[in-house]
Amino acid sequence: HIENVASQFTGRTLNIKGDFNFTLGWVSTISAKNIDWYNPSWSSSTMMLHIDSIEVSIDLGSLRKDLITITEAKVDGAELIFEWSDGMPMNWDMRDPNATPSDEPLQPIPLALLEAQLNDVKLRFIHPSLADEILIDIDRATESQGNKNSLVLDANLSINTIAIDLN
Repeated sequence: HIENVASQFTGRTLNIKGDFNFTLGWVSTISAKNIDWYNPSWSSSTMMLHIDSIEVSIDLGSLRKDLITITEAKVDGAELIFEWSDGMPMNWDMRDPNATPSDEPLQPIPLALLEAQLNDVKLRFIHPSLADEILIDIDRATESQGNKNSLVLDANLSINTIAIDLN
Protein backbone atom coordinates (compact mmCIF):
# COMPACT_ATOMS: atom_id res chain seq x y z
CA HIS A 1 0.00 0.00 0.00
CA ILE A 2 1.65 3.24 -1.16
CA GLU A 3 0.36 5.28 1.79
CA ASN A 4 2.00 2.97 4.34
CA VAL A 5 5.33 2.81 2.48
CA ALA A 6 5.49 6.60 2.06
CA SER A 7 4.49 7.19 5.68
CA GLN A 8 7.14 4.77 7.01
CA PHE A 9 9.85 6.09 4.69
CA THR A 10 9.23 9.78 5.47
CA GLY A 11 7.99 9.66 9.05
CA ARG A 12 4.97 11.70 7.91
CA THR A 13 1.45 10.32 7.51
CA LEU A 14 0.23 10.25 3.90
CA ASN A 15 -3.46 9.75 3.07
CA ILE A 16 -4.88 9.36 -0.44
CA LYS A 17 -8.62 9.68 0.08
CA GLY A 18 -9.65 9.73 -3.57
CA ASP A 19 -8.88 7.78 -6.72
CA PHE A 20 -5.33 6.59 -7.36
CA ASN A 21 -4.40 5.36 -10.84
CA PHE A 22 -1.14 4.18 -12.39
CA THR A 23 -0.57 3.54 -16.10
CA LEU A 24 2.65 1.70 -16.92
CA GLY A 25 4.47 2.40 -20.20
CA TRP A 26 7.65 4.02 -21.53
CA VAL A 27 6.07 7.16 -20.18
CA SER A 28 4.14 6.13 -17.07
CA THR A 29 1.38 8.23 -15.56
CA ILE A 30 0.28 8.50 -11.95
CA SER A 31 -2.92 10.33 -11.03
CA ALA A 32 -4.49 10.83 -7.63
CA LYS A 33 -7.19 12.87 -5.94
CA ASN A 34 -7.59 14.26 -2.44
CA ILE A 35 -4.08 13.74 -1.03
CA ASP A 36 -3.12 14.85 2.48
CA TRP A 37 0.45 14.66 3.79
CA TYR A 38 0.70 15.59 7.44
CA ASN A 39 3.33 17.80 9.08
CA PRO A 40 5.50 16.71 12.01
CA SER A 41 3.99 17.35 15.44
CA TRP A 42 6.02 20.52 16.09
CA SER A 43 4.55 22.33 13.07
CA SER A 44 1.98 25.11 13.41
CA SER A 45 -0.03 23.58 10.52
CA THR A 46 -1.61 20.14 10.40
CA MET A 47 -0.82 19.55 6.71
CA MET A 48 2.42 20.07 4.83
CA LEU A 49 0.66 19.21 1.58
CA HIS A 50 -2.89 18.94 0.32
CA ILE A 51 -3.69 18.23 -3.33
CA ASP A 52 -7.19 18.06 -4.80
CA SER A 53 -6.03 16.48 -8.07
CA ILE A 54 -2.64 15.63 -9.60
CA GLU A 55 -1.44 13.83 -12.73
CA VAL A 56 2.27 13.26 -13.37
CA SER A 57 3.90 11.49 -16.34
CA ILE A 58 7.48 10.19 -16.00
CA ASP A 59 9.82 8.94 -18.73
CA LEU A 60 10.82 5.59 -17.20
CA GLY A 61 13.94 5.39 -19.37
CA SER A 62 15.24 8.53 -17.66
CA LEU A 63 15.38 6.67 -14.32
CA ARG A 64 18.59 5.01 -15.58
CA LYS A 65 20.17 8.37 -16.37
CA ASP A 66 21.48 11.30 -14.36
CA LEU A 67 18.33 13.34 -14.98
CA ILE A 68 14.80 12.11 -14.23
CA THR A 69 12.40 13.48 -16.84
CA ILE A 70 8.87 14.41 -15.87
CA THR A 71 7.17 14.88 -19.21
CA GLU A 72 4.00 16.46 -17.82
CA ALA A 73 2.59 17.52 -14.46
CA LYS A 74 -0.92 18.84 -13.83
CA VAL A 75 -2.12 20.05 -10.43
CA ASP A 76 -5.59 21.40 -9.67
CA GLY A 77 -6.09 22.75 -6.16
CA ALA A 78 -3.11 22.38 -3.83
CA GLU A 79 -1.47 23.88 -0.77
CA LEU A 80 2.16 23.30 0.18
CA ILE A 81 3.53 24.57 3.48
CA PHE A 82 7.26 25.13 3.98
CA GLU A 83 7.96 25.72 7.65
CA TRP A 84 11.04 26.28 9.77
CA SER A 85 11.01 26.41 13.56
CA ASP A 86 13.79 27.25 16.03
CA GLY A 87 15.83 24.16 16.81
CA MET A 88 13.92 21.94 14.37
CA PRO A 89 14.69 20.95 10.77
CA MET A 90 12.51 22.27 7.97
CA ASN A 91 9.21 20.36 7.80
CA TRP A 92 10.18 18.88 4.40
CA ASP A 93 13.48 17.54 5.81
CA MET A 94 12.66 13.83 6.09
CA ARG A 95 15.88 12.78 7.84
CA ASP A 96 15.62 11.26 11.29
CA PRO A 97 16.24 14.20 13.69
CA ASN A 98 17.87 11.76 16.17
CA ALA A 99 20.33 10.34 13.62
CA THR A 100 24.02 11.24 13.73
CA PRO A 101 24.59 14.19 11.39
CA SER A 102 26.48 13.41 8.21
CA ASP A 103 29.31 15.48 6.79
CA GLU A 104 27.90 14.78 3.33
CA PRO A 105 25.66 17.59 2.04
CA LEU A 106 22.19 16.65 0.87
CA GLN A 107 21.96 16.37 -2.89
CA PRO A 108 18.77 17.34 -4.72
CA ILE A 109 17.18 14.82 -7.04
CA PRO A 110 17.99 15.98 -10.59
CA LEU A 111 14.67 16.52 -12.37
CA ALA A 112 13.65 17.93 -15.73
CA LEU A 113 10.05 19.13 -15.99
CA LEU A 114 9.03 19.43 -19.63
CA GLU A 115 5.49 20.74 -19.22
CA ALA A 116 3.41 21.81 -16.22
CA GLN A 117 -0.07 23.18 -15.57
CA LEU A 118 -0.98 24.55 -12.15
CA ASN A 119 -4.41 25.81 -11.13
CA ASP A 120 -5.25 27.20 -7.69
CA VAL A 121 -1.95 26.31 -5.98
CA LYS A 122 -0.86 27.99 -2.75
CA LEU A 123 2.70 27.99 -1.39
CA ARG A 124 3.06 29.11 2.22
CA PHE A 125 6.43 29.93 3.80
CA ILE A 126 6.62 30.15 7.60
CA HIS A 127 9.93 31.12 9.24
CA PRO A 128 10.77 32.50 12.71
CA SER A 129 12.59 35.47 11.12
CA LEU A 130 9.41 36.57 9.30
CA ALA A 131 6.77 38.71 11.02
CA ASP A 132 4.11 37.10 8.81
CA GLU A 133 4.12 34.12 6.50
CA ILE A 134 4.76 34.58 2.80
CA LEU A 135 1.93 33.35 0.59
CA ILE A 136 2.40 32.70 -3.11
CA ASP A 137 -1.07 32.16 -4.53
CA ILE A 138 -0.93 30.76 -8.08
CA ASP A 139 -4.27 31.22 -9.81
CA ARG A 140 -3.02 29.69 -13.05
CA ALA A 141 0.42 28.82 -14.41
CA THR A 142 1.76 26.91 -17.39
CA GLU A 143 5.37 26.00 -18.08
CA SER A 144 6.88 24.38 -21.15
CA GLN A 145 10.11 24.19 -23.08
CA GLY A 146 10.44 26.52 -26.04
CA ASN A 147 12.99 26.59 -28.84
CA LYS A 148 16.60 25.84 -27.89
CA ASN A 149 15.56 24.61 -24.41
CA SER A 150 14.19 28.02 -23.42
CA LEU A 151 11.60 28.18 -20.65
CA VAL A 152 8.13 29.41 -21.59
CA LEU A 153 6.09 30.56 -18.59
CA ASP A 154 2.62 32.06 -18.42
CA ALA A 155 1.14 32.73 -14.98
CA ASN A 156 -1.29 34.78 -12.91
CA LEU A 157 -0.27 34.80 -9.28
CA SER A 158 0.15 36.96 -6.23
CA ILE A 159 2.80 37.18 -3.55
CA ASN A 160 0.96 38.17 -0.40
CA THR A 161 -1.26 40.90 -1.87
CA ILE A 162 0.89 41.89 -4.87
CA ALA A 163 -0.60 40.64 -8.17
CA ILE A 164 1.84 39.42 -10.81
CA ASP A 165 1.18 38.44 -14.43
CA LEU A 166 3.98 36.58 -16.22
CA ASN A 167 3.89 36.02 -19.96
